[in-house]
Amino acid sequence: MGDVARRVSSPVLVGRDDELAAARAALTAAAGGDATVVLIGGDAGIGKSRLLQEVVATAAGKGWTILSGSCVDLGEGSPPFAAVADAVRRLRRSVGDERITASLCMDPGGLATLLPGWQAGADLADPVAPGRVFEAVLELLDAFAEESPVLFTIEDLHWADPSTRDLFAFLARNLGDVPVALIGTVRTDDLHRRHPLRPLLGELERLPHVVRLDLGPLSLDELRAQLTAIHGEPPSPELLDAIWARSEGNPFFAEELVLCDDSGFCAQLPDSVRDGMLARVAVLPETHQRVLRAAAAAGRDVLDTVLLELTGLPGPELDGVVRDLLGASILTLDGDRYRFRHALLQEAVYDELLPGERVRLHAQIAEHLAAASRAESPSNRRATASAAELAHHWSAAQRQPEAFTASVAAGLEAEAQGAPGDALAHYERALELWDAVPDAAERSPLDRLQLLDRAAMTASNIGRYEQSISLHRSALALAEAAGDVAQTGYFHARIGKDLYLANQPGADEAFERAVALVPASPRRPERPFVLAGQAQLLMLTGRLGEAAAVAREALAAAVALGERRLEGEARNTLGTSLANEGDAAGFDELRQALAIAEEVGHAEDLGRAYVNLTSSFSENGRWDELFALGAEGLAETRRMGVDRTHGAYLQTNIIEGLIAVGRWDDAVAAQQTLSQRLPASIASFFAVDPLQADRGDLAEAHAAIERTGELPAEATAVLQGVPAVYEARIALAVWEGRYDEVPALVDELVARVPAPMLSWKVAPVLWRATWAAADEAALVRARRGGAADAGAAEVAALRARAEGWVERLRSVAALLTHPGSGARPVVGADGHLLLAEAELARLDGLDGVDDWCAAAARFDELGIVFPAAYARFRAAEASLRSGDRAQATELATAAATTARALGAQPLLRLVDQLVTRGRLVVAGAGPSIVPDEADDGLGLSSREHEVLALVAAGQTNRQIGSELFISPKTVSVHVSNILAKLGVASRVEAAAVAHRLHLTA
Repeated sequence: MGDVARRVSSPVLVGRDDELAAARAALTAAAGGDATVVLIGGDAGIGKSRLLQEVVATAAGKGWTILSGSCVDLGEGSPPFAAVADAVRRLRRSVGDERITASLCMDPGGLATLLPGWQAGADLADPVAPGRVFEAVLELLDAFAEESPVLFTIEDLHWADPSTRDLFAFLARNLGDVPVALIGTVRTDDLHRRHPLRPLLGELERLPHVVRLDLGPLSLDELRAQLTAIHGEPPSPELLDAIWARSEGNPFFAEELVLCDDSGFCAQLPDSVRDGMLARVAVLPETHQRVLRAAAAAGRDVLDTVLLELTGLPGPELDGVVRDLLGASILTLDGDRYRFRHALLQEAVYDELLPGERVRLHAQIAEHLAAASRAESPSNRRATASAAELAHHWSAAQRQPEAFTASVAAGLEAEAQGAPGDALAHYERALELWDAVPDAAERSPLDRLQLLDRAAMTASNIGRYEQSISLHRSALALAEAAGDVAQTGYFHARIGKDLYLANQPGADEAFERAVALVPASPRRPERPFVLAGQAQLLMLTGRLGEAAAVAREALAAAVALGERRLEGEARNTLGTSLANEGDAAGFDELRQALAIAEEVGHAEDLGRAYVNLTSSFSENGRWDELFALGAEGLAETRRMGVDRTHGAYLQTNIIEGLIAVGRWDDAVAAQQTLSQRLPASIASFFAVDPLQADRGDLAEAHAAIERTGELPAEATAVLQGVPAVYEARIALAVWEGRYDEVPALVDELVARVPAPMLSWKVAPVLWRATWAAADEAALVRARRGGAADAGAAEVAALRARAEGWVERLRSVAALLTHPGSGARPVVGADGHLLLAEAELARLDGLDGVDDWCAAAARFDELGIVFPAAYARFRAAEASLRSGDRAQATELATAAATTARALGAQPLLRLVDQLVTRGRLVVAGAGPSIVPDEADDGLGLSSREHEVLALVAAGQTNRQIGSELFISPKTVSVHVSNILAKLGVASRVEAAAVAHRLHLTA
């Protein structure tokens, strides 16, 4: 045997021209500033790594920065972010720590968890927010991309730990317009039906910047080219046929068969590739096989020190054996580690281990890693000392006590690294082992209740609320059995929060039970905890007076115990409740809560403080303070790693303000990434508002509403976003003329939202509903002949319904002058009441200019732009009816100017129609400024209005087509659509409707 590896791979890439071209095109797109994701899939041995090598070589040749990591099949033994840590370590060796640290504007603590020595000084009881690591890696890529394009590759995603999977998905969604290419390889034959990567791949493949490359077998001609490149000459027909039959075009299998034939290891080509791989191993000396067996048990790659320990060979002898294995192309050298040339080689050797041999090897590995970990200083600790890897080897060694200890430690380490998914898996394993380990309580730094609590909280942090509820109920049963009343109350509170987040009933009862159980004396921290939780629930469901009272009790208990963090939580809830009741003292409490969160340094509390303070600014119309604090909060939530949760909710508050003050382009830009940043389970309910409908982006409005899906029956966790969803649905129905759908939407909203919350954001919904009723009444009269009593029964029913909505709105607006009586309406409720009352008068045909101008003036005072512009349009309409053309022109001009600045195309269309039929002279108004796709309140497009006007003039389809430069057949289609939308049966009836509604000049 020799120590120089013989050629086993083709020096040229064979049979992948199309895939390589597609991957290089992705690099080109990324280099141009459009971040691109490439997923390379295929069976084991099909050539994914070989293709990736070519892509990496292409990028490196063009000066790209390369980060490369790979996942290893250790089951739950892989450390969190293992592949990412691998890539960052390699980059660190290349550029140095200072360069990496300098690239981060945020606290480098998130990235530090990926590096050796991160445990030094780490407080395992204070986890890193999961998003902190994500943000650190994203910022690292962004920073390096400023100097040169960046290629980040992760191999074998099918073996990725949960945190690496989540990070890959996060990067795929959020890289944006930066010169970064992200490439992952996936062994598709390993993706069983319930594999956690399957749904993620399906989701990623729907993104427009994701390229999927699936590699298939080589053809016979391509296999011939591969073997020719390896041998330097064409294979014999017999050899080609034999390898073709056995490899089935799999490049790695072909290489193994070539080695088996070419090296003399096999007397003849084996029937299977696995047999060939094992045959090559079987003919090796026993010492060589011993080294391979040890390496296979250790994993796909292994340190020299581990092999020395496991084999007992003297160093020089081991060196000789390893050189032989390198020369035989069984092992390769990767930095300071030895790695099997292919994972299939490692799997084949490992599968041949005898049961006892496997157990002993894993025990030796675990003992070696544990000893090495104890011997090394924390600052030099290597990845081999990972508690997750120790847990894997102890478990495989069937050493349950040690596996239990390592699993608990692995869970704590994963939490400290911001990897709750990994932590949950380790905690669950520890809980499974608890009863099997007699001295579990002595071995674990957490008692059983604490372990259950940590497991449940990590489950909740990743949205597995059902699992969290189950774990917390197990903890509750233990606490009750132990007779610990305070702990029992604590777990009732935990279950209450889980039920709320899971949109399940029972949260109120759980918190009531918790507060009843935890005594006020003697003082224990469970008391302020359960009170603060109950206060928050009451606040979130609109019961502000009750929330404030309970929050004050929680605050007193927290201060008495010196529980600073719980004090901040209580002040946050108290401040939000007071501010939403109109009490200015609430803002002082909220600022104190923010200061405490900064002092304590807790990411979740800091995020919540920013969210609630900006929400209070928004709901009280304090726009400048909202935007100033919002910008600060976005930076802080990103730094603390909660940008994708609290930071996203904070941005929804900012978007509300941007919409209100008329900065619609800024609001649209902020919306484009919002849905990707919110938690998947509830994202859609906080990423919908009427902006798209009011801008005329009707297709996008429909898509956003459809993404919300069906509202959960309980809907507790999404209540804050529900009113905006219904306002968007009603706005869309109004612009599309689907008036008959509006009453059911209002009824559904009232039924869905708890009574105390109905006063909160329902005012714009009720205005738009009344607007729909007035539009529908005008259409009914037009269809029935235009007389005052036309369609009297239908109009009367519309009026009765609209009057009920206005009465409800009057009761809502009354809360503005009665602080403390419930949730204070969001700023503008009195303006929406003026609008709704004017709409009710319009329904009766009695609206006047003053009605609409009063509403416009009120919204001007509040700095809310769109309703003011709409009110001026209606005032112009009323002015025109009264014969005051000058006033109508002035008001229409003001409405058109604002609508044009906002990009409010549907409103601009209404103004344009008014200008056209009134023959007003308004600068900038006219058909050319309104796209054909926009609909008015009748559901007619711009082109359909033109056709209807010519129908009303008595023209035939041919005449209309000639005038509009379209075919008579197209005119016929338009006429049919017009008849359907107007609800009439003939061209004559359509013409009559057009005249009654003044749609003709």
